[in-house]
Amino acid sequence: MTRTARRGGSAPEADPYPGYVLQRANSWIQRHPWQWDTALAVLLFASSTDEAHVGGPGTAFAATVVNALVAATVIPRRRFPVAAFTAVAVLGSLQIALGQRPGSVPPIAALQPTATDLAIPVLLYTLTVHRSRRISVAGLMACLLGSAVAVLQWSPAHQAYPGIPLLAADPPPSPSSCRGTPDGQSTTGGDSRGRRDHA
Repeated sequence: MTRTARRGGSAPEADPYPGYVLQRANSWIQRHPWQWDTALAVLLFASSTDEAHVGGPGTAFAATVVNALVAATVIPRRRFPVAAFTAVAVLGSLQIALGQRPGSVPPIAALQPTATDLAIPVLLYTLTVHRSRRISVAGLMACLLGSAVAVLQWSPAHQAYPGIPLLAADPPPSPSSCRGTPDGQSTTGGDSRGRRDHA
C-alpha cells in the first residue's frame, strides 16, 4: 500500500513557491507603485516605436511625442485616476477624429492609433478600482462610445489602410492572379482541352 493510499487517496500538496513569488511581486508593486507604473509606461511606449515612423522626420517626431504623452498618463494613475483617464480620453478622441481616414493618409498622421493606446483600458481599470461606480461607469461609457465611433470610421473591416501601420493590410489578390494566368484564363480549362486534343 502506497503512502497516498494510507492517507486516504488525497492528492499531493501543491508547490507553494509560485504563489510565494506572486505574493512577493505584488508586495513589491504595492511598496513601489511609481516605479511599477513608470516601467509599465516605458513598456507601452516601446510597443509602438516601430509604428511611429510615418511621413517625414517631423511627422515621426510628433508621433513619438504623442505616444510618449499617451504612455505617460499611466504614471500618475493611482494618485490621480480621474485626471489621468481624462487626459488619455482626450488624446484618444483626437486620434479618432484626426488620426485616421480609411483608404487614405489621415489629416494629422502624428495622431495615428498605435499599440500604446493599450493605456486606455489600463486607466479604465484604475478608474474602476479607485473611484466610485458612478465615475467608473461614466468612463466605461466613454470608452464604448469611442470604440463605436472608431469602428464606424475604420469600416469596412477588410480595407487596407496604407497611411496607418497599425491598420495596414495587404490588398486582396486580383481575380487573374487567383486563376494563375495573366490573361485570366483558367489553367484547369486549358489542361482539360489539352487532354482532349491529345486523346
